[in-house]
Amino acid sequence: MTTKLEQLKARQAKELAKMMREMAIAELLPDNVLPTISNLTDDGAWLSFGAPAYDPNKTWNPVSILESLESAGFEQVPASLVKWDNYRRTTEPGLCDDIPDVSYSRYKLTDVEAIAPVWVVPCQHTGTDVQLYMRKGNQLFRVSVDIPRVAHLTARKIESRGDWRFDRQSARVDFPDRWHSLEHCTVSARSYCQADTDKGLNGAIYFMPHNEQASWPMKASEFVRELLTSN
Repeated sequence: MTTKLEQLKARQAKELAKMMREMAIAELLPDNVLPTISNLTDDGAWLSFGAPAYDPNKTWNPVSILESLESAGFEQVPASLVKWDNYRRTTEPGLCDDIPDVSYSRYKLTDVEAIAPVWVVPCQHTGTDVQLYMRKGNQLFRVSVDIPRVAHLTARKIESRGDWRFDRQSARVDFPDRWHSLEHCTVSARSYCQADTDKGLNGAIYFMPHNEQASWPMKASEFVRELLTSN
């Protein structure tokens, strides 16, 4: 049976290892960006760049953040939209041909489609972000950057007895019409909005490349700039 002191030492060692891992990742980042680092693994993490809650001068610039990452050697990774078993489709890093028949969680591959390497995730409560996979050296990162709220999740509310719930059949995702006719892609039919609970919406906007997945011609910063200037 472990003693209280042994438990504290074990927790300290775990927290120290996590801190050292975060510091190693921070050393890869450009000096002018500071993300939240989460979902740490031995060869990567999630990097979330959140806009300030108060920004009256509108200094937040998601394109500049991506440009800084690119200048620091972070490279965009192709992404595929994957269906494991009967679960909801999810993004995975790599070309369609790179996706294994069985996932690390032992789920079987049932479908895979090419998408543009950047996709948009509107949030019911906090706004909208763009997401993508980026690599630096042997480290793989899932990157999320807040953007202006140009896309929205919505559904009709049904009132009853002083309460309300979403009409699940009316859930939809709204975005600028011009996203249907971008230069190198169009909005994928797999884009969705879904009422996961009576009061909770979940959704994403994916883009289907016009050309071969491996020959996507735009940097992430270029594509996000196109998304944000096409309104």
